Amino acid sequence: GVQTCALPICPLKEFMPWYHSADEIHSKLQELTTNCKGADIQLEQRTEINSADAAGEVVTLDVVRVGRSGGGPKNKAMMIFGEHARELISPESALNFVQTLCGNGPDAERASKVLDTTSFTIVPNANPISRKKVEQGYYCQRTNEDGVDLNRNFGDDHRVAGGDQKQVGDEQYPGPSGFSEPESKLIKGLIDEERPEIYLSRSEE
Repeated sequence: GVQTCALPICPLKEFMPWYHSADEIHSKLQELTTNCKGADIQLEQRTEINSADAAGEVVTLDVVRVGRSGGGPKNKAMMIFGEHARELISPESALNFVQTLCGNGPDAERASKVLDTTSFTIVPNANPISRKKVEQGYYCQRTNEDGVDLNRNFGDDHRVAGGDQKQVGDEQYPGPSGFSEPESKLIKGLIDEERPEIYLSRSEE
């Protein structure tokens, strides 16, 4: 079989080699910046220094912008992938989607038509530090480096006074306050900057 190491700690590439690592996804996105047919693409990185439990750690998010010049105003779409580190398919979906927008694969023609009316801002891996832990073999890691469920850190809806708020240590812990986490701060900054008409967070749970 494929597996060459013993569970419970088995590096991702030895246990499930068909998944790209975060570094491989970054490299493939970088390659597309010089080979994106029929579209303009930019890859940049945004960073934020953690000031919470993992104070001092630097969080770096890839931000991919894909669009096509000309043809009038475009709808702005923002898509966020990989908020939960263990959801391996989510960043894979981001890579595949960008590749399709760049003219690769069976849906390239349909994607080309979408680019006539829509530009995209894509964060392919919104939880990069914990994603590395998953790649090391900690497959149940859902939260970020502070033990916060990023999906529940966008505002204070998950912090109801007197309610059944999840506590520190729970994988659905929303954090001490809305936007307390470097990842959610970076994404909020992008939203404020882009003001998208369409927003999608690709989560499997």
